[in-house]
Amino acid sequence: MIIGLDPGDSNSDQTVMEKEIKLDITKRLKDLLEAFNGVEVLIMNVEQLQTVDLLISIHSDDVMKHRERCFTSFVSVLADGRTRRVQCWLHNFIMTRLRKYQIIDNGKRNDTELETGKLEILRHIKVPAIALTVLQMKNKSDQQLLMNEEFRAFYAQAIADGIANVYQYSK
Repeated sequence: MIIGLDPGDSNSDQTVMEKEIKLDITKRLKDLLEAFNGVEVLIMNVEQLQTVDLLISIHSDDVMKHRERCFTSFVSVLADGRTRRVQCWLHNFIMTRLRKYQIIDNGKRNDTELETGKLEILRHIKVPAIALTVLQMKNKSDQQLLMNEEFRAFYAQAIADGIANVYQYSK
C-alpha cells in the first residue's frame, strides 16, 4: 500500500513556524508508517495524487471557527462510503488518544463545512483522502502544545497506530 502524506496547504497566511510544525508531524508520521510491513509512504505533491492508496493531509490551522483544543477530520462532500468508513475509524482511534491532552472532539465533517467551502486536495483524488486538523496556531495554549516535540511525536504515533488499526498492519 502506498500512503500519501500532505503537510497541509501552504497558503501565505501561515507562519513559517506553522509550516515547520506540520512538516515535522508529517515527517514523523512517515517514519512511523514506513516501519509497517508492505507500506510505502510519499510526502505528496500534486502530480503524485493518483499514485497513492490513501491520502492523509495534516493541518493545524483554524480551518473552521471552532473552539480551542479540538480535533476535526474532513473528507470531501463527494467521498464514497469506503472513505467515510476509513474517516470514522481513524478519527475515533486518534480521538481516544488525544483525550490525554484534553483535546475535544470537533467531529467528522465534510469539507463543505469549512469557511473556504472545500479542501481542494480532497476533491482531486479517487482514493480515501482525509484531512486531520488538531489545535489552532492562533490560540496561544494550542500553539504551545503544537510547539512541544513530545506532543507532536504523540500525535504522529496516534495517527500511525490508527492507520495500522484500520488496515491491520503489523511491523
